[in-house]
Amino acid sequence: MIPAHSTILAHGLEKRVASLRNSGKSHLFQEWYEQGVQSKKLAASTGRVTLNHYFPRFIPRRFINTYLPKVGIVDSRKRWHSFRHTFKTGLARAGVPRSMQDDLCGHADNSAGAGYVHGSSVEAMKDAIEKLRFDGFAL
Repeated sequence: MIPAHSTILAHGLEKRVASLRNSGKSHLFQEWYEQGVQSKKLAASTGRVTLNHYFPRFIPRRFINTYLPKVGIVDSRKRWHSFRHTFKTGLARAGVPRSMQDDLCGHADNSAGAGYVHGSSVEAMKDAIEKLRFDGFAL
């Protein structure tokens, strides 16, 4: 469970999620999800399936090919993981501890002491996310 930044909530994320749930949808980007499922079925029918699921290849491609151009991002160096890098860098610059950055990004801590720590509270994650600021980035 990852909390959303207040700016994203102000832009209607909760309303969008409620609308999707009310219409029986299961994913935030339902169309991309359904296209991925269809793509997997097509690949299976031709014997070309190399992965057990569609996400690692299909969803990022849909994001890059449909969403980025729609919002005016045409730099070919900007990829799916560019946003993860920006997110984690923003957290670091805001002074968020690395352990919290890792929790928010879903990164595992493989240190010997990590087995004694059992994640962060949603409230602590929310506080960390609210520290993010991207000056000059108009939503």
